[in-house]
Amino acid sequence: MIFLKIALLNLRSHPRRTAVIITAIALAVGIMETVAGMVDGMRNNFFTNMLEESGHIQVIAAGKEDSLDPFSIEHTLDEYTDIIDTARSLPGVEDASPFLTFGALLITEEKNIFMAGNGISSASGFNKSLDESIVKGSLNGIEDGVLISRETARLMKLDYGDTVIILVEDSEGAPYYLSFPVRGIYQTKSSDFDNMNLFMSIEQAQELLYLPGRASTVKLKLTDKDLAQTAAEHLAQAYAGMPVVIKTWRQIHGNFMLLIDLFDLFIYIMNLFTVIVAAAVITNSVLMNMFDRAREFGTMRAVGLKKSGLFALITTEGLSLGFLGSLAGLALGIPVVLYFQEYGLDFGAISESFGMGSAFYFHLTAKYIILNFASGILIALAGAAYAAWVIIRKSVIDTLSWR
Repeated sequence: MIFLKIALLNLRSHPRRTAVIITAIALAVGIMETVAGMVDGMRNNFFTNMLEESGHIQVIAAGKEDSLDPFSIEHTLDEYTDIIDTARSLPGVEDASPFLTFGALLITEEKNIFMAGNGISSASGFNKSLDESIVKGSLNGIEDGVLISRETARLMKLDYGDTVIILVEDSEGAPYYLSFPVRGIYQTKSSDFDNMNLFMSIEQAQELLYLPGRASTVKLKLTDKDLAQTAAEHLAQAYAGMPVVIKTWRQIHGNFMLLIDLFDLFIYIMNLFTVIVAAAVITNSVLMNMFDRAREFGTMRAVGLKKSGLFALITTEGLSLGFLGSLAGLALGIPVVLYFQEYGLDFGAISESFGMGSAFYFHLTAKYIILNFASGILIALAGAAYAAWVIIRKSVIDTLSWR
């Protein structure tokens, strides 16, 4: 305790030097916290956007994944409601919903646009982001109409309540069309998604495509992505011999798994680089402070302070500087992370190409707060310990004549 009191008195007696060192540590820790929040947010965004669209498990009709046409309705699931009931009975399954995807041509007097049609259930848990992105109307409007994006509405000069014709090739290979009122207009954070997708109820899609009681996919959302393999195995046993294919998120996104592994390596290297740079800044600041005061420490030795006492005093000062600087660093870094966690950082097409939408959001975690706080303290302590080790190895005379 006596060393702590002396250390704090020494820091108060050199206010400018103390302020400079604490500022250096604060900037280093603040940058560490900001970078940690950014890279962790990038990873969370990647997984969230990827799994929100695909689900953790997909059940599709055999032969569909071999089709060259992503909008083909040749292979569909019959009696999908039985699959949904079975899936919902499994532990860890949060939601199981049908989807019917098809190619559609939107027709108005102004122009025609080809889009991906999506027959969905309004009660599906997969619709949360879509529901939150609706700027006119509501999700319930798909029961007797369609949802289109704000950009599509602008291009086709449509507004809420207007009528649009949707032309498709039905299950018998014949062209067929129906008119639908626009019951909702949405705008997500991904312009690519908005430019391509329209939504209607799965019942309306079945009528339009002449596919009563059928769906192209059943998607499952789980409470934990690590439960996917077990749930998929249960479904495989329940539907053994049936013309269905059951795929987990790892199989669905097989091409992205290498990218995810590389992304984890990138995060590790980026964090390591940040720590190294921060360590260099903090260590140099502490060393300069301690070496500049070598004569002061020599005087303490001359009046009877033992080497062990001097070592304890210097390391206590380093510990105090690290503690105060790290607190200040978190006070700088945490608000930055919280701001971008709320409002996101817009990288436009760059982040969209990585499946993170037009903006990605930082992520504040207690783990990184503790790690960055401890890192700032330990780095400052290590720098002070090194300075103390160098100083106590010198004789009192050498220390007093330090230049």
